[in-house]
Amino acid sequence: MKNEYIPKLSKIKEVIKHTDLEYTFRMEYDGEVKPGQFFELSIPKYGEAPISVSGIGDGLVDYHPKSRNCDKRGI
Repeated sequence: MKNEYIPKLSKIKEVIKHTDLEYTFRMEYDGEVKPGQFFELSIPKYGEAPISVSGIGDGLVDYHPKSRNCDKRGI
């Protein structure tokens, strides 16, 4: 039985800078993605957050997290 809640490792293929606080992260993903879907993204030692998919490509998904209440460290 496939467990969809097991974390999967994914590589960042490209980072697109829009402004000093806004970026799009293009990441590998080989599963099915539907419009409006979100993923729980995590970065070791930083934390995790639910991020909506902003683009779907062949073996890729784009995420465009919004920066809110960032401190001076950029976290």
